[in-house]
Amino acid sequence: MNNNVVEWSALVKYSGPVPEIDGVSKRLTTPNLAKVPFVFGCLDAESVPGPLLVELLGDLGIAAAAARTLLSRMRETGLLSVEPRGRVSVYRLGRMRDQFLRIRGDAGPPWDGTFRTIVYDVPERERRTRDRLLAQAERLGFGQPRPGVLVGPWDRTPGLSAEIARARAVGFVVVGELTLPDDEARLLARQAFGLDDLAARMRAEIAALEPTPADSTLSDADAFRELEGRPRAARQLIGTAADVPAALRPGEWPAAELGRAVDALGALLGPAAGRHVRRRVEQSRYRNLLG
Repeated sequence: MNNNVVEWSALVKYSGPVPEIDGVSKRLTTPNLAKVPFVFGCLDAESVPGPLLVELLGDLGIAAAAARTLLSRMRETGLLSVEPRGRVSVYRLGRMRDQFLRIRGDAGPPWDGTFRTIVYDVPERERRTRDRLLAQAERLGFGQPRPGVLVGPWDRTPGLSAEIARARAVGFVVVGELTLPDDEARLLARQAFGLDDLAARMRAEIAALEPTPADSTLSDADAFRELEGRPRAARQLIGTAADVPAALRPGEWPAAELGRAVDALGALLGPAAGRHVRRRVEQSRYRNLLG
């Protein structure tokens, strides 16, 4: 089992609950979405032939037809890209890989000390437009200290240009910047990003990831499933926590400890899960298309 599985699976940040965006079905934002980058990570691959990807997703509990539908929707929304190779489609991580590269380091880039702000007022009758703005803002690392106000530590407002334009067409939106003294900045971040709750959830996941005697007796296939499912919430929390600049985090921040707990579970279950994945690859007639 390669060491990239935990890092690649940080991409599950995309599996968080979001309203419908640009016609994307809510069914796309189920836990099944997180299983796709997990498989890429287990294979230590950036390109995976469709039949092998569908087979491994089947081992994680997704029926073949449902897996193909999921991959098609992910391709339509840019989360995956696809390259035809004869009669076989080879999938690559699209926007999901970009997200992974953005959040892979816990420390993140140095913060420039400026919040990006969005003040909005969208009528209730245009709730769908407002929800699309809020969902995309959340994906880009914005928090909401109170209704009508979004703040983000990183300059990602260009990624919201379409949603801002739609909201302005039916309501009021102002985009700006805010610089505060350090103590006030940390207070705003604590409220906007729910840092106390986030820390509590991370500590709960640390406890939940404690190894059990049964872990050492799992079959290879069961270890593969357990390695995907058990730390899923933890990986999502790690991705969320990585968006909070170090300068804005509380003094005792458990993200690193949570990462170590995920790594420890991977070290325990990884060998058996890796054997399962290698057998699937060796049995696949499309293994030469892995890249």
